[in-house]
Amino acid sequence: MNETRGLKTTQRNILSVRGTLMGINLVCTALINPGDVVVSGIPGWQRAEHNFVHAKAKHIGIPVDEQGLAVDELKKICKRRKVRMVYVTPHHHYPTTVSLRIDRRLELLRLANEYGFIIFEDDYDFDFHYNHRPLLPLASADENGMVIYCGSFSKSFSPAFRMGYLAASENVIEHLTNVRVLLDRQGDHILDNAMAELLNDGTIQRYLRKTLTVYQERRNHFCKLLQIELGNVVNFSIPDGGMTVWTEFDKSINLETLSQQAYNKGLYISDGIIHQYPTYNENGIRLGFASSPMDALTKSVEIIRALI
Repeated sequence: MNETRGLKTTQRNILSVRGTLMGINLVCTALINPGDVVVSGIPGWQRAEHNFVHAKAKHIGIPVDEQGLAVDELKKICKRRKVRMVYVTPHHHYPTTVSLRIDRRLELLRLANEYGFIIFEDDYDFDFHYNHRPLLPLASADENGMVIYCGSFSKSFSPAFRMGYLAASENVIEHLTNVRVLLDRQGDHILDNAMAELLNDGTIQRYLRKTLTVYQERRNHFCKLLQIELGNVVNFSIPDGGMTVWTEFDKSINLETLSQQAYNKGLYISDGIIHQYPTYNENGIRLGFASSPMDALTKSVEIIRALI
């Protein structure tokens, strides 16, 4: 993390967890009290939001635009209420894939210092960037220990291996460690050491360098297909990284029906329900391209086009 993400960590700043969800749950259990205000972007990741609700926090959603989280809206909330934590996916916002603009990143850090809230930075796909060097995580510019940084190997290695990590100040990691013992006394030392060996001998790093080329080719092919075959009924921006394309369909298309019909043709796509909120319904879904070879991507778009 020091070499690739600009962090200044030691072994005392890192806690291994069983994936991002465990990291979120652990932080909510250890640091969030009933009634605490937790803020995140809308649309967002509902599994994270479910953890906020389970912790009996007051969850407040704020808009996300083409430049990421609306930090000005967060500032308005901070002036009215005591915010305990802000959950953010700044590298590629989930689900829309937009990146948090640099000035908003700096303002978010400034607000955390001024109002004393925790920033939970979920950096779920930092390793995948195609057009340029990515913006470094918020944690790399955090000088006051306000950021808890979370990542995992689910995207860069395999979702079958439940392994992630939290990086934070020593006192926070010590507290989280004491709480984790109540849930999972020793973790998975075999998996931890196996992953350490793959990192130390450079296997993961070589693998990631190869995947970038492959995934970029698949992204370009997929986006070209979307534009040519479905351009009259979908709206999307070519993502500068990640493994999915946030795709907004024409309002006349019922995504639930389309999803069911596609499944009958052997294609799984989301029905979009998980991205709908009382204040947000853009008829959008995430379409993944990374795991599918070119011919499968072509066939997938053909199925969607035929059904529409």
